[in-house]
Amino acid sequence: MERARTISKSMMSYLKRAREHKEFLLKETKEFERGKRHLANMMGLQSQEMTQADIDDAIKYLFPSGLFDKRARPIMKHPDLLFKAQKDAQFDIEGRPNHYLFYTTKPNYYETLSTLAQHVRDLNRYEDDRLAEGILDPPDDARAIMSNREWLNVNEMREKFLEPLGDHEHEYMIKCLNHLANHPYSSRVRPFIEEYSKLLPERSLQLTLPEILRDEKNGLVYTEYIERRREHKVKVKTVLNGTGHFDIDGKDILYFPAPYLRQAIYHPLRIAKMQDKVDIYATVVQQPSTLGWGSLVGCIRSAVARSLAAYVDPETRERLRLSGLLTLDVRLRERKKFGQEGARRKYTWKKR
Repeated sequence: MERARTISKSMMSYLKRAREHKEFLLKETKEFERGKRHLANMMGLQSQEMTQADIDDAIKYLFPSGLFDKRARPIMKHPDLLFKAQKDAQFDIEGRPNHYLFYTTKPNYYETLSTLAQHVRDLNRYEDDRLAEGILDPPDDARAIMSNREWLNVNEMREKFLEPLGDHEHEYMIKCLNHLANHPYSSRVRPFIEEYSKLLPERSLQLTLPEILRDEKNGLVYTEYIERRREHKVKVKTVLNGTGHFDIDGKDILYFPAPYLRQAIYHPLRIAKMQDKVDIYATVVQQPSTLGWGSLVGCIRSAVARSLAAYVDPETRERLRLSGLLTLDVRLRERKKFGQEGARRKYTWKKR
């Protein structure tokens, strides 16, 4: 005759929370299905054939919103997508923890760090074996390619581990992952690296780049691009196979008085490694008297970056995009408000 097994208080508490969560999800799912049928009836669709994209379009049509923050806009999604998943029981019926790192309070996080450290040791051992065989330089494809990927942010890692991670813990995880990815033979653990990273969106394919032209008289290859920023309008001509000459309305780079302004102009040239390979001719088409140097320099820099992107390979173009040089600045100067000194600045308060 077996002895009756008592259930620990921790297991009883977990079973109670799991039962309540299951009942809550069941109730929300019924309401979602009922609302989905009503929405399909209003839009003239079949509820069985209605996808999440159709629901989003219908909500956007029925409840138009101009709120800037998308999290404040009305949504209608399945409860499984809205409510976070819960951890399974981390202990047995008698209350003993199942995970050997349970008392760290973040077992999944520290288990990943332990696995990562083991991968680093294995790769170091593999590298030592290759050196013993006389292979000093690893193959080109031995290192994992991370130019088209980025690590998960802190919120995504919290959802992955189902644990409350802090910013410092996320930074330490990224530091360790970078150490692993920079190993000469990191491609051997590519599945592990891809598990904690995601692909970057292919935005470079959507860029509007200037057309590469050729002068029939002297055979020069060049591009022309017109850029607008705030109230500035600049036309930039970039000539390939140049010497690094810079011309703005007949003046050289010293036209800009401050060194940081000149460095901003040369920034896309340094990233593309074309400082002495192109000549740049900039013409200011429109320049208001109320704006300073920053807007003009940003306008020229954006035009130069777009022109260089037409010459370089996709990898260099991606570096320009990641540096923010190919992102258009669509901001406009904010108007002055009455009763104020400027757009935001208030008058100095005086008692009398």
